[in-house]
Amino acid sequence: MDVIALHQAGFDSAVAALGTSFTPEQAKLISRYKNSVVLALDADAAGVRAAGRAIDLLNGAGIEVRVINIPNGKDPDEFIKEHGAERFRGLIEGAANDTEYRLAGAKAKYDVEQDDGRVLFLNEAAAILAAVDDPIERDVYAGRLAHEYSVNKETLLSRIKDTAKRQHSRQRKKEYSAIVQSGSKVDSVNPERHKFALAAKAEEGLIKLLMDNPNLYEFIKSEISPDDFVTSFNKRLFESIMDNLAGRSDFDILWLSADYSPVEMGRIVEIMGSGVNPADVKKECRHLAGIIREEKSRAAMGDPSAMTDQRWADEISRLREKKGGHNND
Repeated sequence: MDVIALHQAGFDSAVAALGTSFTPEQAKLISRYKNSVVLALDADAAGVRAAGRAIDLLNGAGIEVRVINIPNGKDPDEFIKEHGAERFRGLIEGAANDTEYRLAGAKAKYDVEQDDGRVLFLNEAAAILAAVDDPIERDVYAGRLAHEYSVNKETLLSRIKDTAKRQHSRQRKKEYSAIVQSGSKVDSVNPERHKFALAAKAEEGLIKLLMDNPNLYEFIKSEISPDDFVTSFNKRLFESIMDNLAGRSDFDILWLSADYSPVEMGRIVEIMGSGVNPADVKKECRHLAGIIREEKSRAAMGDPSAMTDQRWADEISRLREKKGGHNND
């Protein structure tokens, strides 16, 4: 009913996200037509959860997100019936960006008039800002919070930096676990996968992001070339996908079926279905491309056979820390 009401009121690009049923595939579909989205989900707890999930999925598809705060917890249908289309248009024009929305949601959970509530809110705000990649945006919001709550800005930025490191550490542990599990298997499709485990894992991650986000073709092309790849199968696959995407805005796995055996196609489907899109796809592409290039250099120097489990963990840690220390890149 909300979508019908919005179309009747002249907002003819409205679609139904269906709350928690919103999927990465739908986000990718939207990205083919729009580069920005305004969310108008319910204000109850379920709506807040759905909005948070939708923000992550839309950001992962490269879409700018803003969120409408409809007064008195009304839905779009009710608000338009009571106040008219122009008032709703005003809500759209005043919609908060995703960072503002998350901060407002965190603030609503605490009594910020009390010292303990203020501390709890600022700690959660630091976690929210730790996930913001743009250092200017992070600095602006840290300054606002510092002024509003009478805390030292540098102290708040330090907390944000520490929180970001902890978040990266958790991500490293997940990556390390995945690499250890994959490195113990004999691979008939990509025999080099075990010897060059870290490179192969990064290559597969980048290939998945490319298949999921064909709109990033030019960006990925500027970051890395097939010759940077370490394992032959992944190099061939990446090159095939890039060739097929040239001049296109979408990807179809069937394009590859004539050039790959059924077993190889099975691997390609496995790569395509692995994991989920990160919140910031471009940042993850740069991160993975960095790992691939570093491993290519190591392979050229003849030491990839020394890829022990501990070195996998050390490499992930070093590259994540290096990335965290160059947020202006």
